[in-house]
Amino acid sequence: MAISHFQPLILLLLVSLFVLPALSVSFGNCRSRNEYPVNVATVNISPYPVKRSTNGNFTITGNTSKDIPDGATVKLELSTFVPISEKTYPLCDVTTCPVKTGPFVITLSNVFTPKEIKSGGYAVTVSITDEDVREPMMCVVFACKIKRGYASLLSQVTE
Repeated sequence: MAISHFQPLILLLLVSLFVLPALSVSFGNCRSRNEYPVNVATVNISPYPVKRSTNGNFTITGNTSKDIPDGATVKLELSTFVPISEKTYPLCDVTTCPVKTGPFVITLSNVFTPKEIKSGGYAVTVSITDEDVREPMMCVVFACKIKRGYASLLSQVTE
């Protein structure tokens, strides 16, 4: 059900992998009509593009109009045209808790498994959900390109 709403957005994000300007990451709310209490200001990917010889880190900054409870979780989903993987982090593992009204920073480090880092890129969805509420407090989607590095090209030639 929900996947059908995301398919055009995922396709757009995958196409944009090849036209995104270096060092900047375009992002949007998961559902354009939703206003979330947590408003995202920037999404940074480091390094950008992610190199196969390293791993990727995502930093999301923004502002929240309400406190985010300690029991909240941050969910990271990777997809191409279909969902690939999903990771869930306790909020306090990725930011300083408690998160009070005002500015915030979420840092997701080394997000890719060795198998995932071999892909050319993903549509990435990051959301914050309070355990007592069905709707997410934040949901942002962006593209992440994985660049083939010299070491990975060399290993493919010698195999």
